[in-house]
Amino acid sequence: MKRIQRPKSHTSAPSASGTLRLGATILAAVVAAGSGSADSYQFEGGIEYVSGEVSVGDGYSPPDYTPPPVGDPGFTPPTGTPEPEPPVSGTQFGPSDYDGWVLSGTWYVGGVDTTRGPLRLAPFVSRANSIGAEIGQIDLDSGGDADFWFVDSRWVLPNGIILEADYGQREAGSADADVARIAGGYYFGDTSAVRVGYDTDDDDFSELERWSIDITHVQTLENGTTFSVGALIGLVTGEDGLGRDDDGSDVVLTASYFPQDNFGFGLEALFSERDASGDANAWELWADYFVTEKISLTLAYRDEDGDIAEGDTLSFEARYRF
Repeated sequence: MKRIQRPKSHTSAPSASGTLRLGATILAAVVAAGSGSADSYQFEGGIEYVSGEVSVGDGYSPPDYTPPPVGDPGFTPPTGTPEPEPPVSGTQFGPSDYDGWVLSGTWYVGGVDTTRGPLRLAPFVSRANSIGAEIGQIDLDSGGDADFWFVDSRWVLPNGIILEADYGQREAGSADADVARIAGGYYFGDTSAVRVGYDTDDDDFSELERWSIDITHVQTLENGTTFSVGALIGLVTGEDGLGRDDDGSDVVLTASYFPQDNFGFGLEALFSERDASGDANAWELWADYFVTEKISLTLAYRDEDGDIAEGDTLSFEARYRF
């Protein structure tokens, strides 16, 4: 089941929507590596390994129309044209194990201040501007693979207005997809922001569009600990691989807690409904630890249960800031 990629949030768990620094910034990173202070950084790169299993959900069934044999005295020509069966793919008839990798990185224009709370939340709290990209690959044991790349940018104006734009491509078997997102928002508090976004996910078999609104709030308590909460609501329109209307909605809820600035954990829950491709619920649990102010390790587990696709994913990511 294809779901539009959720907008990135600096308060959410790292995922395949992370970033790999653009080639033009690699040389600049080398030159600038020794120029940053202990309380700020300009570049962040990471490598992530993912592994899991995906299979067909209980709700999937191919069209049940079977033409009667020619010459059957009871033959009655069917009315209309029977729907073709959906395209066969490696993820459609699982279960199938898979693993993959993602290289990611970001250039923070103007740098990121790390003195205002948890290190993981520093880009959001300091209202950092960024340009980045990512590249990755997923391989299924049953055969087939998926390659993808994305570029993204985020700009925060002095008055607190947020401007974001993402674009990427995904290749999975014979299905190529273009994925894009634009968003605008506003910091209505020192560490609170709201965004309105528009997503598209268009491949050779289906098309989806989504309008969404999301809100994020970060709060530091009197005892020095920090928590963050977020919520997204999206309205989806589109068609599935059989040309049927596949309208629906997405709801995403996030929460995280940081007992120390270098350690935190969080939970994300997704509730998704579609008219044709069915419903899906998912949750993800992650923990993030900064070994030093420059090196972080993240472990995450995600489970999804849908009418068509179901599976789980375990991921491990190491990131370096400089």
